[in-house]
Amino acid sequence: MTSRLIVLACLLAIPAQAAPPDFGIGPVPGGKYAVFRKQFTQHMDVFGIRLFGTAKTPPEKLRHAAIVMAEYLDNDEDGKPDNPKVLATMIKRDAFLAMTENERALDRLDHDVFQDAGFHHGHGQFATETNPGGKQFDATLEEVLHLITHE
Repeated sequence: MTSRLIVLACLLAIPAQAAPPDFGIGPVPGGKYAVFRKQFTQHMDVFGIRLFGTAKTPPEKLRHAAIVMAEYLDNDEDGKPDNPKVLATMIKRDAFLAMTENERALDRLDHDVFQDAGFHHGHGQFATETNPGGKQFDATLEEVLHLITHE
């Protein structure tokens, strides 16, 4: 009974923004996310987890990362996260993925801006290591998993 109550509480704790992803890419939103606007031009939302891409990040690679994230979080593809506790924790921590064109571009980001704004649970990924299609290793599988499993 106690475990059922915990699961129910976790389900109720997931914000309304945890709707199934539509994989649309838009501009970086305002509010608390405005801090990302100076360095990123692209934004996606997967169950309330934010993905940001720079102007030189190919949109199809950012979308690929979002699809991989959605598949990890909703493996049975029923439109709901499989483990509400994991998602609730990620949302509470404002977890985000930052994708840049390459490693050099990621190194050049002003990470202090995000830290100062309270975003401490971000993970970086390069478009150059994002290889959908299966012909080369796709680091998206690893990088997105790091974001999800980060303590």
